Amino acid sequence: EDKQINQYEIDPEAELEPNTYYTGGSIWVTDSIFAHISLVTDEKAVRMGDAVIARLEFSLVSGEESELKRITFNGVPVSEMSREKAGEMFPDFSGDDYMWLQKGEDYEYFMSFDPTDHMLSSFSLEKEYDVDWSSEE
Repeated sequence: EDKQINQYEIDPEAELEPNTYYTGGSIWVTDSIFAHISLVTDEKAVRMGDAVIARLEFSLVSGEESELKRITFNGVPVSEMSREKAGEMFPDFSGDDYMWLQKGEDYEYFMSFDPTDHMLSSFSLEKEYDVDWSSEE
């Protein structure tokens, strides 16, 4: 089954509606590595370039070795980011052999690791905020 992918050029000046959660966007970091992104607005309309990132998730599974070496995480190439290395770099996180996470003040950080080689396979951050999904009628 072929998936239809629509590619759009995003204008950071475009105005986003107030009190809205925008999701479903992807950003290509390299030819084989991408990130899913979600944006959120509060009571005021805002430029897309100024919107709060509600969620950002990098998928590294399909990354070529040469690309993984070029992307660094706090100065460490992603190609070297093992579960053990993440434990050394972020000792205040918690988790197990396959995930390493922390609920920060504003964001929850989550790292997942491949079960076979224990290398970083995805990284996400998600903003903690209260949303009232009920309609005002």
